[in-house]
Amino acid sequence: MIATMHVKILLFVAVISVVTITTADAKTVLFLPPPTTSYVVYHSNVAGALASLGHDVWICLPHFMVPRNLVKDKSVKVLEYGEHLGDLEAFIYGKTKIVDKFWAGENPIQLKALYDVGVVFVGIANSILSDTSFIDRVRNLKVDLFVLESIPFNMNMIVLPYMLDIPYALIGTFHDVVLSKVPYSPGEPIFAGDKFSDKMSFFQRLQCFLLYVARINFDVFYDSSFISRFAPHKPYKSINELAANAEVFIAEIDHILDYPRTMLPNTKLVGGSSASSVKPLVGEFKKF
Repeated sequence: MIATMHVKILLFVAVISVVTITTADAKTVLFLPPPTTSYVVYHSNVAGALASLGHDVWICLPHFMVPRNLVKDKSVKVLEYGEHLGDLEAFIYGKTKIVDKFWAGENPIQLKALYDVGVVFVGIANSILSDTSFIDRVRNLKVDLFVLESIPFNMNMIVLPYMLDIPYALIGTFHDVVLSKVPYSPGEPIFAGDKFSDKMSFFQRLQCFLLYVARINFDVFYDSSFISRFAPHKPYKSINELAANAEVFIAEIDHILDYPRTMLPNTKLVGGSSASSVKPLVGEFKKF
């Protein structure tokens, strides 16, 4: 199990290194995860593995998270931001009630719930991108590669590397056909986290298809007006267009067990990036 785990995370890092870092010199890489514990731990694990290859790796953390010591690898440097924003994680969960819905037996990741999360993250992104002190510190790092979480509600932050002319990569836990610019297809797979399955009725498939069309043409989970607001010196592009221009799009999918899917050349599938072995569930999680 441990050997398999190491193989997966090394494969994950190798994809980033081989596809986006073309010389043997050490590069400066900056990770910007969403301000919640799970994403920070996930990104810090990948950042630590990348740092072990000799690169200068940084991770952006909101002020309230710094004392929690979530970044275990001391070779990964922390770029702090948002002291004035308070506990963003508590704010997110308080506004969206996503955890409360889960324990109440509701599906917390249906479309309406994800839309509500998107609205909250638009406000957070506006506050972060308005922090000129943080933007200046990112600029002064002379970053070679900016790594962003590709979950749709985090995509507002793609404005940051774009406004600073920094190449960027997207990593995430599912293959998003809209963000990765897979050509238009009526057979598009179901939206990740929705209640549908491979046994959908005609009307469920129609609903899924209409969501796909809506996401191509409209900002369902993010706000492309951030481009003109925070990067007026750059040519206007929608967030969907910026995502499609990523150096590499990495999705955590076990492609050996997966069905064939349409992908573009800059999309790479990896089995996972877990940095610890599997442990048995305990307490309420075991009951669940």
